[in-house]
Amino acid sequence: MEKTRYISNRGVRHELSDQLLGRIRETNSNAAEHIITAIKDDSNCMDFRFNRHTSSTNNIFDYFNGGKLHMPADICPQKFNEELEFWGLPETALEMCCFTKYVSYFDNLNILKVLEEGECKRNFMFEKVATMARGHGWMSIQARMWSVMEYPTSSMLAKVKLLSKISVEVIFIITYI
Repeated sequence: MEKTRYISNRGVRHELSDQLLGRIRETNSNAAEHIITAIKDDSNCMDFRFNRHTSSTNNIFDYFNGGKLHMPADICPQKFNEELEFWGLPETALEMCCFTKYVSYFDNLNILKVLEEGECKRNFMFEKVATMARGHGWMSIQARMWSVMEYPTSSMLAKVKLLSKISVEVIFIITYI
């Protein structure tokens, strides 16, 4: 008598054939470990329940059944990455249509981190210059000049400098056209 096995995820049942179970076991993933420990050899029916993202699980089971792996539209790529890790699937298993969206998300995340680091460094330098400008002597004058040249919104003099720079550039453009 063949055993009937089911995996239930938030009310959605997936029948677990021996072939599908074999594919899941091959991943050596957390999911495989959880499922294998839940299987009882003496039982004719096994119903394993877990709580994962529903549409991701559906797409992953489609992939295990010989289909193609797509990332659902209703999930954040970072969350889908966690699902891929749980099921032991590489990112490269994603179809190209979803892979580009998936990779571009992480590329954008890295770009944002770099921009935030640059902004933090810039703010730190601005605060350092502002502190130096409040002092006395040559360092104060140097810091004020640096502030005017580097940060066009730091003071009225800096705004005037910016405006005069734009005016001179417009005059050069008009003159040489």
